[in-house]
Amino acid sequence: MLLEQVNLSLSLKFKSIEPLTGGAINFTYVLKGLANDVVLSVLPRERSLKQARFTAWLLHELWLRGGSVACPMGKSRSEDVPGIVELVIANERRSCFLTQRIDGQSFLEWDHRQSLSVQRALIQTSEIARDLVPPFQPVRQFHRSARSIRKVGQLFLHRKEVWQFAIRTLDDWEQSLTLPTSVIHADICPKNVLFARTSVESIPLSATIIDFDNAHVSWTLLESVSAAFQSALLPSNSSNTWFVAQREHKFGFVRAKYESFIRPFRASWDLAEQSAEAGMLALACLLSLVHAYESGEPCEQFFSLFIENWQAFFAESTLGETPLRCESA
Repeated sequence: MLLEQVNLSLSLKFKSIEPLTGGAINFTYVLKGLANDVVLSVLPRERSLKQARFTAWLLHELWLRGGSVACPMGKSRSEDVPGIVELVIANERRSCFLTQRIDGQSFLEWDHRQSLSVQRALIQTSEIARDLVPPFQPVRQFHRSARSIRKVGQLFLHRKEVWQFAIRTLDDWEQSLTLPTSVIHADICPKNVLFARTSVESIPLSATIIDFDNAHVSWTLLESVSAAFQSALLPSNSSNTWFVAQREHKFGFVRAKYESFIRPFRASWDLAEQSAEAGMLALACLLSLVHAYESGEPCEQFFSLFIENWQAFFAESTLGETPLRCESA
């Protein structure tokens, strides 16, 4: 049994295990029996123990330095990194990590007060991550997934030319960048932020960033731009969950929300980062498109958003000598 494996690996005595959520690419359970509940995150098959060790190390370092993250829990007999365990699930060995369960809730979209809380948490966490030097590298370096990009392209063969041209020009632009890099979360969005429960408006909300299993090395600028992009994806029907809104094509990108979220980050950017924002926004759209594909979710809306924002980026860039002529997104 899964519970017996956990207790044996960690020399602990949890009394029960319950499914928490079935995420897009990972599965989570709640372990009960200690003073605080513990969350067990099971990484997907393609994520190795090396990636799990990197994720647990990152969480541990962020937490020690006061980052807005969950505390890693326990230490496997075979690992020197807190929170790591390997389990056999459905006859397959899977890498997992454990964190303290946060008493909070996520929301479908962020209001102004919640956005301010996320901004504070993101600025704090990014400043800490900037100074971290990993003792070992994550499996993923930067964010390129050539296989997934090819697969996504096959879904939109009717847009093959514009897709290939967009990917090629965005890749060329990235190769020319000399921006700062660091470890980034890479998936800060409403479902990955928990807020402490409080009804007192005068008390600042406390936001905790969760789900670090996509963390990798990339452009530092991408973290804030991607979070701003995710904050601006609003379902038109608040009763829908985010993924249901995708399936029913009831969400859209609200530029005013993006501008409101990104504004405090711009104040610290240098000229190179300021000029790279449009490209980073197009890249954030692309990564969301790839994530939707890898999660088995509808891709059409993200494809349109990617082409739209890539066209805006291309129009103001110096990548081509003549204006781009292609069909409308």
